[in-house]
Amino acid sequence: MTFKVVGTNHTSFTVSDLERTLGLFRDGLGFEVTSKAPRDVKLTERITGVPGADLMIAFVRAPGHSIELIEY
Repeated sequence: MTFKVVGTNHTSFTVSDLERTLGLFRDGLGFEVTSKAPRDVKLTERITGVPGADLMIAFVRAPGHSIELIEY
């Protein structure tokens, strides 16, 4: 079986300090912050299998691509 990747939706990185990282992408690199919001802890626990997983997630828009930044 062969396949070919024809596109991507986004790339994701887990970061230790979301605000500092957003500053780099927004102020340093000129990317647009398109969203920033916490995620439901119970749902995140079910998805990750990590008890008490409390996430804040932001998306920044790069030229032609979105980047998801996750802080646990």
